[in-house]
Amino acid sequence: MAIIYITEQGATVQRRDGRFVVRKEKTTLQDVPEVHVDQLVLFGNVHLTTPVIAYCLNNGIDVAFLSSAGRYRGRLHGEWPKSAALRQRQYARSLDAAFCLAQARTIVRGKVANLLAFARRQPASPDGPEPLNNLTRVLGRIERAPSLEVLLGFEGAASAAYFAAFARWVPAPWRFTKRIAHPPPDPVNALLSLGYTLVYNRTSAAINVVGLDPYQGFFHALRHGHAALASDLME
Repeated sequence: MAIIYITEQGATVQRRDGRFVVRKEKTTLQDVPEVHVDQLVLFGNVHLTTPVIAYCLNNGIDVAFLSSAGRYRGRLHGEWPKSAALRQRQYARSLDAAFCLAQARTIVRGKVANLLAFARRQPASPDGPEPLNNLTRVLGRIERAPSLEVLLGFEGAASAAYFAAFARWVPAPWRFTKRIAHPPPDPVNALLSLGYTLVYNRTSAAINVVGLDPYQGFFHALRHGHAALASDLME
């Protein structure tokens, strides 16, 4: 199954003979069988015809709307799966402190292990093994974390150590000194933010498909408009 990304400003997505056709004026930009598509991602001023909207709603094709710069705006998806009992169990689990802590340890352990594995594949740092040592220390302390707040601190420390090393891996002429999300001050930060946005959007869509509530997580704090479970899984 395919994700179709449409970035051409002023383009229109039409449905024709079982295919999604992306056109601008009289030019066809993309032509994809609709049965192969499970998500449309629209950047900026992109139009959908009513038949495309109806088909997406009826067939569970998620449509994500981003600004032309890649900032997430919202999504169009069909009716939620009829799985109230599943969501009730999710909400009940979210009130179980021991369960949330166990899940959070798994999430943070997985993230730090992946950061460490990626760091080990990079050229040796002029500072020696310090970045690897910092990540290894954090990884060893996760199982003893007594609370979600402590785990958030470990996750932040691991990210800081990783991005300090990441700055040395970025080749010239690219420049990267530290991770700044909003607003991204350089192309590398902009690409990282866009990548996170696309993964966040894709993860939220997958959560909807299985019938869970993307806004009810187990690790990240709840806040209005934030899909906490998507952030949990992204880690």
